[in-house]
Amino acid sequence: MKKKRTPWLVLVLSVAGVIALAFLAANEANAQNQTVDDLLQHLKRQGVPVTSITIQSRIPFQVAVVLQSSSDSTILTTSDLWFAQLARREVSLAKRVGLGISKYKLTWLNTSGQVITWEDNTLGSNHPAQRATPLPPPKLSNDATARLIRAQMDLRGMTLEVLDIVTNTGMGNNGQNLIMQLSVPDLTAANKAVRPFVSRLPAFLDTLNSKNGTSIVICWVRLNDRQGKPLLNYVWDVETRTAD
Repeated sequence: MKKKRTPWLVLVLSVAGVIALAFLAANEANAQNQTVDDLLQHLKRQGVPVTSITIQSRIPFQVAVVLQSSSDSTILTTSDLWFAQLARREVSLAKRVGLGISKYKLTWLNTSGQVITWEDNTLGSNHPAQRATPLPPPKLSNDATARLIRAQMDLRGMTLEVLDIVTNTGMGNNGQNLIMQLSVPDLTAANKAVRPFVSRLPAFLDTLNSKNGTSIVICWVRLNDRQGKPLLNYVWDVETRTAD
């Protein structure tokens, strides 16, 4: 004959279960808080003007990222595109390395504290950043990488004003950021050069990385005419295969 469990034993087991669940929930909350702190520090190290990262929901894990624009109007500045892509990249990579973020909201504020724009992004398994293969660390120095790009890149007749290679200090592999400033005489020259240049840029960077030991993970290209008027503001994330 089976013995019936005594009430006190059932009570002890129930209390133990509640304690275990509470312990797991506390550990998960601490891990989420640490994820937010890590994201904040990674973005600040890269110069992204992030004002706050807050948790909107713990189950599912959702965060809100607020960025500060230097704009005093409802129009984003040229650099805002770059900073936004760096922010998207960091949150996406946090998901890829197992930090559990399923959704995030990205908001831009102007200098008066007004919302310029915002976006909601979901990080499902089909998101490009989740399918990307991490690039290996660079074998070339930043200076050597810059010299190689100057020698090999076809600018399609555009003039190279600035070329910087900066170490990426995000959640990836400490790869390299490529920042370029180009110029053309006028809009006619830009229309002739931009389309073939942008269409070939991904393949050029892929080849550069695979054959020369560089590790360009993201690229920012700006193009102005001789009067300084912006004609192109383009960001290509080599690793996640996304553009803005």
